Amino acid sequence: MRQFKSDGRYKYYGLGYHYIVDFRWQHRDDRLLFVKLISQFKEMYGESMHQEINANGWPVKKFNEHYLIEQSIKDRRRRIYLKEESALTMALLQIST
Repeated sequence: MRQFKSDGRYKYYGLGYHYIVDFRWQHRDDRLLFVKLISQFKEMYGESMHQEINANGWPVKKFNEHYLIEQSIKDRRRRIYLKEESALTMALLQIST
């Protein structure tokens, strides 16, 4: 797992997600930690993304205001985008207890 502060080159920066947690693709421990963190974030904040129907009847994606999840098989990458660095700290502390 690698955590770093994003800049304008990365996805979702314009939406306010300024912190990225990057996981190695083929490393078993990273995969398990990714799954645990996702379940912890779902418990703390709810689903990362859901669709709502707008007034015209079209589905619109609504993002969670705390975190987003990205898994790209093509790019071989797993990432969690966060608005606040403290959200990761809280999730890691709750996993360890």
